[in-house]
Amino acid sequence: MSADREERHGDRLAPLMADLPVGVFGDGFDEISVRLDHFVDALAAEVAAALGLGEGAHPAVEELLARRGWDEGGRWAVEWLFETMALFGRAERNGDGWRVAAPCAVRGSAALREQACAAVPGTAPAYDVLVLAAEGLPSVLDGTRRGEEILFGPSTLGLWFDYFSNSNPHYAVSNTLVAVAASRALAKGAAVLEVGGGGGSGA
Repeated sequence: MSADREERHGDRLAPLMADLPVGVFGDGFDEISVRLDHFVDALAAEVAAALGLGEGAHPAVEELLARRGWDEGGRWAVEWLFETMALFGRAERNGDGWRVAAPCAVRGSAALREQACAAVPGTAPAYDVLVLAAEGLPSVLDGTRRGEEILFGPSTLGLWFDYFSNSNPHYAVSNTLVAVAASRALAKGAAVLEVGGGGGSGA
């Protein structure tokens, strides 16, 4: 990370971090976040291409679902896909619909994932969750499976324990923020009861 970028990073976040443990949003977190951003960019472009949502104009999502015979259950996922491509400069609003730009050179998502996980192995669950969602989207759109079944079935239980773990630096910051918020709100010696805690990471 360059010195000027590091300075801007610190200036931007410093007012928000006065009572947080040192290093929670340090350079290491910045770097893994940038790697994940590059991966999401590549993965979104690949998913869009596979669904036939590449370069050119596309109607509003509601109309698109009707034309393709896609299930209404996939509506928000398709909306997210266009919005994510827009975030990375790959698409823009076109009236009620979208216009996707011509593809530009980018490393494949698989290579980016491999590089990121080799650099920081603990980040793997964040990538695995995104890949799981991407692979399951076509079956959600054709109505053969539900998103809940794909993401939260018995076979994925271990993935979510790994994702919510403090060993995953993408999520560990959330656990730290919950701990800080709780320490502010609770009196010394207070007991906390968490109902429906899932993996219990926040607790």
